[in-house]
Amino acid sequence: MTKRALRGCGVTCVCGMLLLLAARSRAAGYAGTPYGGTPAAVPGTIQAANFDDGGEGVAYHDTTPGNVGGAYRDTDVDIAPSSEGDYTVGWIVAGEWLNFTVNVVSSGNYTAEIRVAAPENGSSLHIGFNRSPGSWTSVSIPATGDWQSWTTVNVPLTLTAGIQQMTLRFDTGGHNISFVTVADVSTTGTLTPFNGTPAAVPGTIQAAEFDNGGEGVAYHDTTPGNLGGAYRQTDVDIAASTEGGYTVGWIDPGEWLNFTVDVALSGSYTAQIRVASPDDNGSLHIGFNNSPGSWTPVSIPSTGDWQSWMTVSVPLTLTAGVQQMTLRFDTGWYNVSYVNVVQSDSSTGDPPTYTAISDRTVRPKPALPSLGAAGYKFADPAFGSPLLRVTDANTMPESVGVSYRSPSAAATRAWNTTSTLFYVTATDGTIIPYAFDASTMKASRLAGPQDGGLILEFDAEPEFSAISPDVAYGRSGEYDHAAVTQYNFATNTYSILADVQSLVPNVDANGRTYLRDVETGVSAGTEYLSFIFGGTSQDLDHYAVWFPVNNPSSRKLVDTLASTINGAPTSIPLGFHAHAAAIDQSGRYVVIGPTMGDLAAGKAPNYVWDTQTDTFTPMTVHAGGHGALGFGVSVNNPDDSDSTDFMLRSLSAAGTAQLLVQPFPSPPDFSASSHSSWNNAQPGQLVPILAAMYRYGGDTSPWREWDEEVIAIRTDGLVETVWRFAHHRSNYNNIGPSDTDPFWYTPRPNISTDGRWAIFTSNWEKTLGNDTLELNKRQDVFLVKLQ
Repeated sequence: MTKRALRGCGVTCVCGMLLLLAARSRAAGYAGTPYGGTPAAVPGTIQAANFDDGGEGVAYHDTTPGNVGGAYRDTDVDIAPSSEGDYTVGWIVAGEWLNFTVNVVSSGNYTAEIRVAAPENGSSLHIGFNRSPGSWTSVSIPATGDWQSWTTVNVPLTLTAGIQQMTLRFDTGGHNISFVTVADVSTTGTLTPFNGTPAAVPGTIQAAEFDNGGEGVAYHDTTPGNLGGAYRQTDVDIAASTEGGYTVGWIDPGEWLNFTVDVALSGSYTAQIRVASPDDNGSLHIGFNNSPGSWTPVSIPSTGDWQSWMTVSVPLTLTAGVQQMTLRFDTGWYNVSYVNVVQSDSSTGDPPTYTAISDRTVRPKPALPSLGAAGYKFADPAFGSPLLRVTDANTMPESVGVSYRSPSAAATRAWNTTSTLFYVTATDGTIIPYAFDASTMKASRLAGPQDGGLILEFDAEPEFSAISPDVAYGRSGEYDHAAVTQYNFATNTYSILADVQSLVPNVDANGRTYLRDVETGVSAGTEYLSFIFGGTSQDLDHYAVWFPVNNPSSRKLVDTLASTINGAPTSIPLGFHAHAAAIDQSGRYVVIGPTMGDLAAGKAPNYVWDTQTDTFTPMTVHAGGHGALGFGVSVNNPDDSDSTDFMLRSLSAAGTAQLLVQPFPSPPDFSASSHSSWNNAQPGQLVPILAAMYRYGGDTSPWREWDEEVIAIRTDGLVETVWRFAHHRSNYNNIGPSDTDPFWYTPRPNISTDGRWAIFTSNWEKTLGNDTLELNKRQDVFLVKLQ
């Protein structure tokens, strides 16, 4: 990368200026704060783009206004994506510098492995600690041939323990920098965890983050040097992965990697190993503590290419505590990206499954079944699943002819915790609860005085409690400003849970705020609630709030437009309006999606807010699309390659995604989409997620498996399975002038908490008559048994 102009007075003059800045900083006290709120661990890897917060002259010095690369952070430091993944600092000019707050675990001898790219010779920088005159080490940067051709330059360091300031001081321009890995050479021969902390199990362990300790201790590699040249300066061969992050490759028989892990609980687990191989017959073993009885063989099939990825899963039985996990490579000819270790059901080793058809035979829709009135039961003609018509034109006798729908956000919890209550909405937004008897497959309106039964006094689609089967939360219009109320079915009472004016005074001063996306999650018996608000219509909101339901005063308030949390700067700049938000089932993570206008301006499709650490992570790898959240994980459908590319990711590692369905149906199809529901998600195990596929835009391409079907997708990676339950019969593909708001034709399934039932919306191929309140064909709610 080249700067707009190479300005300044030369190296000598610039260095003098830096010494003056250093003197001022020592006199005034360093005011920067660690990026992400926590000092970077040493030993460990420090991304160049993760320099401290604090602004010009404090956290960094950059000689040109604005981020020329336009990526990652909104500062004057120039950042662009790296060909190796993550980001690179570029457009460097002599005299610029970056500060990083680091925590050195112990005093000793270290090596700084600095990842650089430079088209020509002659570049240099200094690395120093605490801006002490005696701490500066000069680093010469060789020519690599291109701005994105990378090499590692090593320099020795002697460091003292404790939190301190690391500075990269650029003597010249003419180079890019990606990251600095600081390795403790005094522990060579001693096994220590990468970054100093054992990897958590259950959790995801990156293959490239094997232990420190060197050849024969942390790893065994049969060829000298890192052939891929990426990430770490060892003999293990590492390259960038097409899925984000890094992959260990160039594997030879007999090589191995050690990882120090901390297993939370003794029990049954599944190791989901992410591999790529152009050939069959690859194999490895996974073992713990080098115990002879602990080794489990893993066969690696052909995926077609070195960067075509597949998950291979094997069962494990683990004991709690810190221990050593080893990958022992029996053959070569494959790459390994990561190992995701998840808990399994203690009795079977598998998560709940279904007995429904799971083949890939193309099944076009048979003749449209005729319907009886609400309460009519019948079987799907293609798949045999029991179906129930829940509503009809007379469901509200005083409002004959309106439509009835499942929630607009399929991820909303429309069922209570015992799967005995659910709700539907009407054209005008009326919320109608139903009692459900699973033994008779009967849905009945609850008794009440309002147009044929009970109607809930919420202004928008509510969310059933994640703990109590008798409680629902939602936006209320009964007050002079927006509020969240809770309704108790057992006592038939409402109470205020939170109101926006107690969160942001005068937020309603210019009109009723558009409070949306009231959702909850639960961990260790505590329920957490989140929602967004602040605008007068959708896409104008910019506040997101999170709090324990039983303690609203401990709330955390994010302003996505101002990039603040409880008034303090967020870990990264946000700077967008919120289009939608959702909380994961554990209540820890809130995923906030910017508006289409913000996406066009370069914002990420989603941002993950970790409410424990108050850090924000952009979700950029296979991001976007409709999806749903489980316990610390999400599934989304970005439509990067096909309408069926469902991606599983850990919310603690949002940059890594795992494809759940492959190979894709043929031919590839982009004129289709889906909505998903995961209200049946469980802590500690990955259970199937429900989805409904639908075509749009007059798609006339050949019919494929799963087209316009209600399906469930296995998420645990043990086997790639799609169960098929029914054709939803909602025609979204042929939209005409009589369809003014066809979004409501999408099926939007909503699964029960026990995973055995689902409601969905259908216009029954536009045969249900006309809606009396809008220029649309009527829709009704149907229920399908998942078996």
